[in-house]
Amino acid sequence: MYSGSLDLSGVSKTLLLPLFGRALLSQKAHMPIYDQHAVELINKLDYSFDEFKEYIDERVSIWWLARAYHFDRAIKGFLRYYPKATIVNLGAGLDTTFYRVDNSKLTWIDLDLPEVMTLRKKLLPPSQRVYHIAQSVFDGRWVEEVRFFGGQLFFIAGGLLSYYPEEQVKKLLLQLAEYFPGAEFIFDSIHTKGIEHANAMLAYVNIPNAKCQWGLDDVNQLINWSSKIQLMSAIPYFKNIKIKYKFPLLLRFQMIKYDFSHKHGIIHIRFARR
Repeated sequence: MYSGSLDLSGVSKTLLLPLFGRALLSQKAHMPIYDQHAVELINKLDYSFDEFKEYIDERVSIWWLARAYHFDRAIKGFLRYYPKATIVNLGAGLDTTFYRVDNSKLTWIDLDLPEVMTLRKKLLPPSQRVYHIAQSVFDGRWVEEVRFFGGQLFFIAGGLLSYYPEEQVKKLLLQLAEYFPGAEFIFDSIHTKGIEHANAMLAYVNIPNAKCQWGLDDVNQLINWSSKIQLMSAIPYFKNIKIKYKFPLLLRFQMIKYDFSHKHGIIHIRFARR
């Protein structure tokens, strides 16, 4: 067990949510992915998850598992064309995607705040092809470090952008478009009506200082920000998995209902080459 202090607050503390959700569902049958590292990390952390257990069940956790499923598919698809690509995980937290997609050729960069990366280094130490950058995603200094690696770049950001104002999200996307032409980026979004529900959940599990701020109702908004942002796909959270896997009937109905009402949630874009 990791006995060190879990001194996290605000948005940083939200890294526990998808970790707990993936670990919970990984122990159930008929799930899209099995995340062994998430299960191990939950057991290692000296943290009481009692509040999580009261609120976070299959109906909540399936969002995080669906996101991981779509991200894994997108990365693996990219690696088929560019097996030696560099994958940049923005707001990495305790994300375990690397261990599910590693092809033994890629380069992986985890980027997050210093206090998060200190924890990550202890629990998920960097290896020969895995690098850590301890900076805010919105601190432009890391850009030059990533550019140093060169090659084909693929960015991911799971459960990150919704916590910040639209102006910051726009600035980040325009920066990526400017410095990384040809790169691809996959991230998740929530609609504006979902912000209140998401913030209620954060308060319930005792993460009161983190608030979702950015909701995306029309994916064309991203294209309007810059001609350098090209939309590759925008799909519902539960596309494919709600039918392909044997979920309980009530959970399947919830997934179908949401996808029918909200046509996008997993956004995949490319930055135009000069």
